[in-house]
Amino acid sequence: MTGLEHRGCKIFPLVRNNGTVFGSAPVDGIPVVLTQPKFYQTTYRKIISELEELGEKFLTSIGL
Repeated sequence: MTGLEHRGCKIFPLVRNNGTVFGSAPVDGIPVVLTQPKFYQTTYRKIISELEELGEKFLTSIGL
């Protein structure tokens, strides 16, 4: 990854895959990051935090 960064490629944080958290999004039609968790598990909160971090880094990288 460091080699890609030296070439000017932007590297964004990874977001873990979790079928329990992401499973209902296509059915409900609401992105996971915009939902209120039905239960406050640590994993759920961490995934939402990772998605928010990814969004912030992407917006910063395009100058917004």
